[in-house]
Amino acid sequence: MKKVAVYVEGMTELVFVYHAIHAYYQSDWTAFHLDYVKAYPSDPIDLQRPYGDDAADRQYLLYNCSSDGSVIPNMKDRFQSHLLQGFTAVVGLQDIYGSRYFDEFKATHQHIDWPKVNAMMSTLDSTIGEIDPTGTLKIRFSIMEIESWVLAMPDLLAEAFPGADLARIAAVDPENSYVHPFGVLRSIVPYNKSFSSVEGLFCHMRKKHLDGLLQSGKCASFARFYKCLFE
Repeated sequence: MKKVAVYVEGMTELVFVYHAIHAYYQSDWTAFHLDYVKAYPSDPIDLQRPYGDDAADRQYLLYNCSSDGSVIPNMKDRFQSHLLQGFTAVVGLQDIYGSRYFDEFKATHQHIDWPKVNAMMSTLDSTIGEIDPTGTLKIRFSIMEIESWVLAMPDLLAEAFPGADLARIAAVDPENSYVHPFGVLRSIVPYNKSFSSVEGLFCHMRKKHLDGLLQSGKCASFARFYKCLFE
């Protein structure tokens, strides 16, 4: 049995991961078990939970940490408990775009500052390694935001927003092109950070969309996270 705890920085990431897991297993009740923990009682996330067979070979538990700065501290606090509960992997997912990237690492807003991106990832990887040198605890990044991955799934966007003009994103790798992918996505389709908007998009996700992104070669950060979830 593989048991994976996934700590995400916010609602958007949790809803994305929730639907990515459903998509991968095509919502087969017997193939997986999935639950999540809200960040606080009034957290607006409202998804079916728990879902799947308690005895399934793949078990997932998602945590909404409500901010990027809370992901690693929450993972650290619960890591030993997860080990005792038989979890085989504890994975954090957070954006690069945010106050730490701009303030602590002094990155520019004008373009993707790869030396600063790499420095930030290296720093957080080292923090994880100090907590757990065995590799059970992992941190993964959406570069620059999880909306990069969405922009690299034009078929998903076309199904969620029929008639949307997606020409401007067809030939680019969003991970290498946009400092603020959320802003780009919002300029193309009617999308915002509310639960209804996020759920209204990601509920259309299917395995073909995940496969298409992997096969496209775009968004290498997605492939690294995908491996933690499903391999």
